[in-house]
Amino acid sequence: MKTLEKITVLLLCVCLLLTVRGGEAAISAGDMAVGTWTTNPRYITFGSWNGYDLVWRVLDVSTNDADNPDNKTALLLLDDVLRNELGAAELRYFHSTGDNDWNGSDIKAFLNSQFLDAFTADQQADIVTSNYTYGGAYADNDKTGSSKIFLLSVDEVTNPQYFSDGDNTGANADRALSGAAWWLRSPDNTYLAAFVIYSGAVDSIGIDLYNTLAVRPALKINLSSSDRVIQDVVWLMAK
Repeated sequence: MKTLEKITVLLLCVCLLLTVRGGEAAISAGDMAVGTWTTNPRYITFGSWNGYDLVWRVLDVSTNDADNPDNKTALLLLDDVLRNELGAAELRYFHSTGDNDWNGSDIKAFLNSQFLDAFTADQQADIVTSNYTYGGAYADNDKTGSSKIFLLSVDEVTNPQYFSDGDNTGANADRALSGAAWWLRSPDNTYLAAFVIYSGAVDSIGIDLYNTLAVRPALKINLSSSDRVIQDVVWLMAK
């Protein structure tokens, strides 16, 4: 094959890869509407922990960036729980002193220090500071917090736009993780915090904070801060 023909074929292959990736058509960032995908979830690999690549499920696209309110962001939930070097679920207290206030919890401190520090500087720059309420059914469920890494609330984990049949708090295969019950950020009374049971059922009343459960972090990335991140998310979200 002549050199010019080889170059032409190579350029066509590059164009094809930019247009179609993973069997789905690419779209521009401007085409991304607020949307959810429960029957055909999208995933992105972003960061690593204990030698494992972190695979995240794209739950939604919105404009919740505490520092730049107009930025379009993607809400990501870890597709698995955090695991230790041996591959077992990494179990943690919500708060070792028995206080179930999310803002002062051990688990929030861990997520926004040790866990956040595991990301590269560029990846940390892609993660925005999110504003949120505690959520749930307790008296102060409108209490607010903000952080880069957080746990889902009862309201979010029962959102049918995020999980199939999500408003059903009973057993749910879409929320279930084999052998792992995982914390939510929503408290109930002074000594309890909500969690998701092994079956995927949501216990909004909660469990004693002295128990250790698995951790399934969530975060939001700024879709305008990194070309690579934009493209990864955009093609995954393509219809």
